[in-house]
Amino acid sequence: MVKKICLVTGTRAEYGLSYSILRAIEAHPRLSLQLIVTGMHLLPEYGHTIDFIKKDGFSIAAEIPLYGEHDFSGAGMANAIAVCIEKLTIQFKKNRPDIIIAMTDLGFTLASAIVGAHMNIPVAHVHGGDVSGSVDDAVRHATTQLSSIHFPASQKSAEKITTLLGGDVRHLYTVGAPGLDILYQQTLLDEKKIREKYHVSHGPYVLFIQHPVTTEVEEASEQYIITLSALKKVDVPVILIYPNADAGSSDIIDIIEDQYDDQNISIYKSIPRKEFLSLLKYAGTLVGNSSCGIVEAPSLFTPVVNIGNRQKNRECVDTVLHVGHDVDDITQAIRMALYDKDFQYRVKHAINPYGDGTAGKKIAEILDNLNL
Repeated sequence: MVKKICLVTGTRAEYGLSYSILRAIEAHPRLSLQLIVTGMHLLPEYGHTIDFIKKDGFSIAAEIPLYGEHDFSGAGMANAIAVCIEKLTIQFKKNRPDIIIAMTDLGFTLASAIVGAHMNIPVAHVHGGDVSGSVDDAVRHATTQLSSIHFPASQKSAEKITTLLGGDVRHLYTVGAPGLDILYQQTLLDEKKIREKYHVSHGPYVLFIQHPVTTEVEEASEQYIITLSALKKVDVPVILIYPNADAGSSDIIDIIEDQYDDQNISIYKSIPRKEFLSLLKYAGTLVGNSSCGIVEAPSLFTPVVNIGNRQKNRECVDTVLHVGHDVDDITQAIRMALYDKDFQYRVKHAINPYGDGTAGKKIAEILDNLNL
């Protein structure tokens, strides 16, 4: 019997984490992939990244627009979850998947878990048990509660799931972080090629991604301006990537659009996953609050300056530099990441707690072997 596995993707970052799982399911003789695309992927102002998915050759079962009037406020995010629940219910009734994969800690992830739990479709949660420090924790833990199959990325996350669920968990499999799989299984672009494409011909450059924190929406603009001020003080080339479509992102985009005349800052709505990881590999440092600084960057031996509360409690290597929203502190941390040889030596010898790059294949095999 071929099992139908449905995965809902809604952001470029989460799609990158899902990529190896999708490929492993697609390649498995006893698994059939149903891929539903929603959220940011369908928005031109965030790069219309459904085009990346199509270019990768995946067949798309359905597209679900979420944002009426492109409302990225807290109320807009809540309404998007409601729309997603309604539309996913229709899709699941139509296609009746055997298992739903819920990725990470996003609104559409929670929506898929809610629908699956009510329709008696097993939900497999990937990256459950992580702890960051914002409303994402509540969404992630709620998804864990609604799921019956769990794929944590580390042993600490597995222990957190056991605690959340009150003891023994029947289907708990520590597989590592699927976002690392591409680093171990594919060759990234060479440094000369990626520098030429993104116009950073020599010297260190900064990769900059800073998302709004949903519990700090009113401060999002000021926080972003503080980081930009620090980057300008350091005076090296910056590759800036748009934030996620969270509450507060519209205000940040207004700030970004004022930076187009800055010769030191190159601005991109989105970057294909392989190119992004290649840029991350050769960057002098990653600055901002993206989870890729916690999960992927240590395996590429790239220094990270993590700013603010979005990732503050997440398990990570001790070479990630955590700073608050202060221009001088951020500037000092960036300079340390770029120029401190002792610190760079520690980065090169850090051990990533998130696995060995085989998560996608492990997940596919486990799903195949599960007796439903």
